[in-house]
Parts: sequence; C-alpha cells; structure tokens
Amino acid sequence: MQNHNNLYRTMIFGMSLLAGGQLGYTIVSADATTSSQTITSEMSSEQSSQTSLTTNSVSTSSITSSSSVISSSAADSTDVPGTSSNRTTTAASAVDHRSGYVYAPDASSANGGWNWLENGQPYTGFRKYQGSYYWFQNGVRQNNQWETAWGHQYYVGADGRAVQGIQWINGKRYNFGTNGTFYLRQDNVSGYLNVPGVGWRWLENGQLYSGFRYYMGAYYWFQQGVRQNNQWETAWGHQYYVGADGRVPSKG
Repeated sequence: MQNHNNLYRTMIFGMSLLAGGQLGYTIVSADATTSSQTITSEMSSEQSSQTSLTTNSVSTSSITSSSSVISSSAADSTDVPGTSSNRTTTAASAVDHRSGYVYAPDASSANGGWNWLENGQPYTGFRKYQGSYYWFQNGVRQNNQWETAWGHQYYVGADGRAVQGIQWINGKRYNFGTNGTFYLRQDNVSGYLNVPGVGWRWLENGQLYSGFRYYMGAYYWFQQGVRQNNQWETAWGHQYYVGADGRVPSKG
C-alpha cells in the first residue's frame, strides 16, 4: 500500500514536472506577449502623447500666429503717425475740392487770404460773385487794372469789381455801358461835357484837353479838361486873359 502510494506520488511529481515545463513555457510566452503588449501599449501611449504634444504645439503656434495677425491688424488700424495707413488718411484729408471765393491763405495771403478756387485749384479769369464780376489771377483778386476777355476790355476798380458807366481812369474818360455788360465802348467823345461825379470837362477823343477851345461864341482855356478863370494864358505867340466866367474878353 505504501509502495502504491509512493508510486502514485512519483507519477504525480513527473506529471507536475512535465506540466510545469509546459506551464513555464506558456507562462513565459504569456509574459512575453504581455510584455510586448505592455511595450506596444506604452509606445502607443508615448506616440499619443507626442501626437498630443505636436497637436498642442500646432494649436499653440496657430494661436500665436493668429494673435500676431490680430495684433498686426490692430496696429494697422490704429492712427499712429508715420504709418502708411495714417499717411494715406492724411493725404486724403489734405485734398481740397472746394470751388468759389473761399478763405485759402495757403494759396495766397493777398486780399486777406481770400482766393477763387475751382475744385481746389487757383483760378484765372472772370467770375461773378454777389452780383459783380471780378478778375482773378491764380486765385488772387486783381484791383485797379485792365483785363481782356471775350474779345472786350474791362477795368476792375479798387474793390476788384468790373466798373460800368462813365469812368475816369488816369485822366481819361471811358464808357463801360450801363446794361450790365461792363465792357469798354469805343465812343471817344469830344466837347464840353458834364461828366457825372466829375463835373464839366473838355474832352478830345475821350482825353482831357489842355488849351483854348471855342464854345458858344467865346474862347475858354482848359487845363486837363478843367476850365480856368481869372488868369493869364499864352497861346499862338500871344497872351490872353480869361475872366471870372472863363471867357477871353472879346475886342471892343
């Protein structure tokens, strides 16, 4: 019985050894597989981490780049002196599109800085303003001078207005009409005329005359168109005396 038991234990031990060898192989294989799986899992985890880090880096880079773009856009939209945006705005605001008689001392300070502009440009020629015509030269109103336009001659006075009616300019009579056309008429009158605002004057072809002239049965002496009284005058090699009425006494 004891021998039978020993034999049984010996068989069990042999089977255990055999089984142990097989189990050991299986265990080793299981350990290797598990280790491989663990390593693979760790590598996958590391790759996932690296991928996550890479994704985060890309996202961070994109955010940084986006921030840079936003910052750049914000800087461009700010009116900072010296930037191209600011220069463009300044140049646009500096363009002058005004037309008419405007205060523009940068064009000229003459006449108090008032100049005639056409779309911002100084104008040359006649322009009507507040019922009168004015002549402008490079935007500047001209005074006390002759101007030619539309085939006629005009004269602008001390206030810059084109004159009309009978005018005396540098001792000569001129007729500029009274119908609002302002141009010079070539009438060149002669005779003893009562000039409005001036008085009686002797004219020859519109010019103030100096010398004797026969008028209404008597001789009168005129000096620059003005009749002379109570004084001696010399003409034609003789002396004459004009009385209180300007006449040379006739021989009695």
